Amino acid sequence: MPARRVLTLTLLLLFCSGTLLYSDEAVPAPYSPDEFPGWALDLRRGEIIAIGVFPIALLASSVFYDVIRFGYQSARAGQFDADYAPWFFAPPGAPGLTDRERVGILVGAAAISVTVALVDNLLGRRERRDNR
Repeated sequence: MPARRVLTLTLLLLFCSGTLLYSDEAVPAPYSPDEFPGWALDLRRGEIIAIGVFPIALLASSVFYDVIRFGYQSARAGQFDADYAPWFFAPPGAPGLTDRERVGILVGAAAISVTVALVDNLLGRRERRDNR
């Protein structure tokens, strides 16, 4: 059994190292300014911004929803309802969010992040137009 493992490891090592021994060294060339169309660069920038803003927007929309929910439930009860306090003030037995509320928070965060990306795109277009 140990001889079989040694043989397997030796063959695996030879197989994997063969590509390193016989490959040419390729030096990557930097991208040229005209290599990609402008719309592709704008789309990539928007994607990066939207993905980067999403965690912050998720936190903000979650806190905002918790505060609004607390205010609504307190107004409905006629006094402060500590069970619906935002998650950082809520007691241990506080009611959680429903699935519909969670989806609403996620959709709100996605809408905020896409909106920030679109605003960045519009501002970038304006800046490029003014620099011409």
